Amino acid sequence: MKAVLISIKPKWCDLIRRGRKTVEVRKTCPKLEVPFKVYIYETMDGGRGSGLVFGEFVCNGFDVFRPIGKGISIKRFPALYESCLTLDEIVKYAQGEPVYGWQISQLKLYEEPLNESDINAAINAISDADLLIIGGPSLAVQPAAGLIRFFNGRRLAVINKSPTSADDEADIVINGSIGETLGSITVNS
Repeated sequence: MKAVLISIKPKWCDLIRRGRKTVEVRKTCPKLEVPFKVYIYETMDGGRGSGLVFGEFVCNGFDVFRPIGKGISIKRFPALYESCLTLDEIVKYAQGEPVYGWQISQLKLYEEPLNESDINAAINAISDADLLIIGGPSLAVQPAAGLIRFFNGRRLAVINKSPTSADDEADIVINGSIGETLGSITVNS
């Protein structure tokens, strides 16, 4: 599944965290097939906001809000309510152009928010790697588990005590303790 990172103001992040806002209205939508993963970056706005990535969701589709006169046209009317925006707010935001309601599903909040630069550094390192070794519970913990999709290298190795979702894609799978496995490696110089 492909992924994008979006920035959202603290006011709206609070509503997403509480499960109240289930449609995020944006002026654009990515040219990706749905579903795709969305990492949520909370902006710093007027002394509020963390400036960190605090969670993720799966976007299963888009609601298109098309301005008509002083209103909007939309096929799925509940999307207006789910966006937590008023009709006037959407019309003002749209400025005469269509806007897109990203449908929020499978919301996951991280126990510890992540710095955007750390996530970007990890994505860059993984996408540039020729070999990726995944060990231990990394495939069960978000957002680490989602970063595997950025690997484009030649060899993938998985070391874990039990089967993982990445085993079928891996060139080598070792079912064992990562500490014991890596500890038994001898490097010839």
